[in-house]
Amino acid sequence: MDPDFVNTTSKDRTWFVAILVGTFFFLGAKLGLALSTPPDYIATFWPPNTFVLAALLLTAPRRWWIYFLAMTPAYFAAAFQAGFSLQRMLIFFVANCTEILIAAVALRYFLKKGRINFGQFQEMAVFLVWAVLIAPSISAFIASIATLRELEVNYWLAWRVWFLGDALGHLTLTPVIVMWVYVGTGRIRQILLPRFT
Repeated sequence: MDPDFVNTTSKDRTWFVAILVGTFFFLGAKLGLALSTPPDYIATFWPPNTFVLAALLLTAPRRWWIYFLAMTPAYFAAAFQAGFSLQRMLIFFVANCTEILIAAVALRYFLKKGRINFGQFQEMAVFLVWAVLIAPSISAFIASIATLRELEVNYWLAWRVWFLGDALGHLTLTPVIVMWVYVGTGRIRQILLPRFT
């Protein structure tokens, strides 16, 4: 049975969560863009995609479009403020959406029970392969197309920065967000604190 965001069926709650996703996407994008450097201005750490991916992992597929809809104005507002060209904005948007969708579909397909809580080795392995390696890699190929007409930017350097920034975002934030929703902050502290003390 799909968790549908912790077993809620309320449309009001779904839209409230969508507003949160859009807000956190915008703030995460501002942070990522602040960490970008010339000449490619690609973020060295890109957290916003992880908020959308976490929402998809916690929601039935029939509602995924809501979270993509929520991220769209947030993305374009941040990209516009950063001064991106229309071509760069559109290519980067397609790259981000592709990455999130590939990761979400793959995780749902390979973890047939319909939810992931990172409590088993198999879940973590599938997450690492698809959300941290494959999806950001494909996304980086798409995003780096935007740099082909920019002579001062090296395609493969742009690919590497995009891949590492997105992979780092998923690796550090997605498990924490999903675990927080499923088990709460108290349980996360019990799991994590003994490892760092």
